[in-house]
Amino acid sequence: MAVNLKEYFRSNPAALYTLYFLIPPAILLGYILLLKLAYPPNVFSTIAGAMTFYFFPPLGKESVIPGAITLLKGSGYTDAFLNIFVVSFSVALIDIVVALFLAWNFDLALKIPILGKWMQKVEEAGKKRMKESKWSGRLLFWGIVAFVMVPFQGSGGVAATILARLAGMEWKKTVLAISIGALGGCFIIGTISYFAADALIAATGGSAFKLVAVLVGIILLILLAFWFVSNRKYITDHIRGVKNDNRK
Repeated sequence: MAVNLKEYFRSNPAALYTLYFLIPPAILLGYILLLKLAYPPNVFSTIAGAMTFYFFPPLGKESVIPGAITLLKGSGYTDAFLNIFVVSFSVALIDIVVALFLAWNFDLALKIPILGKWMQKVEEAGKKRMKESKWSGRLLFWGIVAFVMVPFQGSGGVAATILARLAGMEWKKTVLAISIGALGGCFIIGTISYFAADALIAATGGSAFKLVAVLVGIILLILLAFWFVSNRKYITDHIRGVKNDNRK
């Protein structure tokens, strides 16, 4: 006798919520296992390391992808498919899986006292605006795509999912928008990094120590630049305050 899955999950919501909770991490673990089986240990550790660092801020796609590609090419792995596609897709997958997890389990956050009620009110207001204007929905979708694609601090799948869901976007469109943005942004960075890595390798003479040192320095400069941009107003106000105190 065939089982009607819709009816089964409708009468057993706990089973559905369990799947929602388990499927995203299962996808990520399955992909990591495939990487481990498909590539040598040093290649796997480089890509897995990039995914791990990207999963935990403040490092972003603009730093982990160039770093991984440069290390791979410096170790003699110059294949374009590996460097551009595999590395870029691996990093983008983090955003996609996180978006899927949060989009499916977003309702659980609505049950949190105080915060849940506030999120629910904002979400309802967002849904109302989208129903009243088709353009708002289209602009929101492509706005989320651009938000994830552009590499700046806090523009990953977590923040984008919360913004989209609070604005009333359904979970399917939320995951699709974040997927487009993540893949697009990562592949652009990956392609640029693939061709720029040769210049960096040549400048360091192929020395692994020098290469890592330069990469760390570049990443630190990128993080410092993002910190300065994020805190520009505070820094400017502080400098003005000091100048005013000195004048007095």
